[in-house]
Amino acid sequence: MGPVVPPLPGTPPERLVRDFASRGIVLLSPDSLGISPEIHGRIYEREKEAVREGKPVTPGSLPEILEVLNAPGLVGALDRLLGESWAVVPFTHNATFASGGRDQHWHKDDNGPYNGRKLRHHQAVQMEMLYYPQAVAPEMGPTATVPYSHYWTFDHEENHDNFAGADHLDFAYQLGGMEGKAASGPDSEYDLDEIRQGRTAHDRRMREAVTNTGWPLVRSFEAAPLAAGSVVLYSHNTFHRGNHRRDDWRTWQDRPRFMWRFWLYRTTDAPAAGEDGFAEVDWRDPSTDPMTGIDLSGADDDVTAVWRYHDHWIRTGRPPPPRPEAAALPPPARDQEAERLSTRLRARHEPAEPVRIGAAYQLASIGDTPLAVRNPGQGPPRPPRERAPGRRLRPDHRRRGSHAGFPRGRGLPREVGPQGRRPRPRRRRPPDGRGPGSGHRPPPRGPLRVRPLRRRRRPGLPRPPGRGHGDRPRAHPRLLPRPPAEPGP
Repeated sequence: MGPVVPPLPGTPPERLVRDFASRGIVLLSPDSLGISPEIHGRIYEREKEAVREGKPVTPGSLPEILEVLNAPGLVGALDRLLGESWAVVPFTHNATFASGGRDQHWHKDDNGPYNGRKLRHHQAVQMEMLYYPQAVAPEMGPTATVPYSHYWTFDHEENHDNFAGADHLDFAYQLGGMEGKAASGPDSEYDLDEIRQGRTAHDRRMREAVTNTGWPLVRSFEAAPLAAGSVVLYSHNTFHRGNHRRDDWRTWQDRPRFMWRFWLYRTTDAPAAGEDGFAEVDWRDPSTDPMTGIDLSGADDDVTAVWRYHDHWIRTGRPPPPRPEAAALPPPARDQEAERLSTRLRARHEPAEPVRIGAAYQLASIGDTPLAVRNPGQGPPRPPRERAPGRRLRPDHRRRGSHAGFPRGRGLPREVGPQGRRPRPRRRRPPDGRGPGSGHRPPPRGPLRVRPLRRRRRPGLPRPPGRGHGDRPRAHPRLLPRPPAEPGP
């Protein structure tokens, strides 16, 4: 056996809000909960017995779990992050999970009950709580997360791997059937040494899915080792997945790893506290994250501007004051800064997601609201569409040369307007001012008149009489009165 690794350090109370706003994940040690350590042992033993006997494991069958939810240290931490009167989502599977031999794909949790992506927001409104009644060693399949990923996502209109409310880093991992193959255990095709060293194809694919995003600071992180009774809190928007075990599968039954998952959410707005005591935070101090070991020197202004906003919002319920470096700029320099940020708002492709979002937060904290609102609409025009191999740009024959500046009937691409769109003609108001929006109501119409239906002549049929050029229209022969029948013999 190797040296004993100490458990991960818990998040200090004075860094709770700061670490959650930046990292998106905080850890509450068992000592900080304020309950007896014996509770965790009782929960674990009773859960093992219930699983062995095939009985369901729910908070109703284990009332001790309610003591954990009501622990003073946990309630105090959630009051600071989610506000008072936070609640547990009742319609999700708030039950236990046992780790096994399969890997889950990277994802963000759905927005139940309707799985709506547009319900996502950066504010601390929804949160996941993971409770471990037993100690978790690194080889026991600890939950895998991607710290510093809760503010970034994909272009859902271009990335068709993300068609559900739960965004995925590598949804082809599931569609291709790799998720259904065991990464460890009796059905695994890997030997035990590869599994323990993390050199399987499953491990490589999970790591590459994170690094291929190109986002700053992101790295796969497994929350272990943990002491018995530890609680992990992470943002609902953090990428995470279930992890496979790396120890001998013959010991799993006697040494199970249980995890209780609860979905928590805010029910009140953040407290509207004053600005007294606000101080700028040096987000790169310390230079290394004490929990994940990630180097924080890569946190540029695009990243820290987002952290700064939400750290202040959780504490006060309001946006932070303007950035000092932006507020000190003279008007010409501030205009140039706003123009630069407006250009960065239109950075393209998914690796530039932090650039776009960071520019939006910096523009909002520039200290000049009219300038910040005006600049996003005055960015550079979109580049013309690139023609795909073997495909032509679709012409627009509906264009009118009078307002587009081009002759009528030319096959022109759609992107010719000043903002990259087809210009739309203005609706002209009549000279008497009685057009739409003038408030004029037309006089009531008389009785409705029904006009006779005119049938179209089918090609190749002779023209009916009475419709020749210069002739006065006459009735169709079928509509003439029928002559009287001649008397019979």
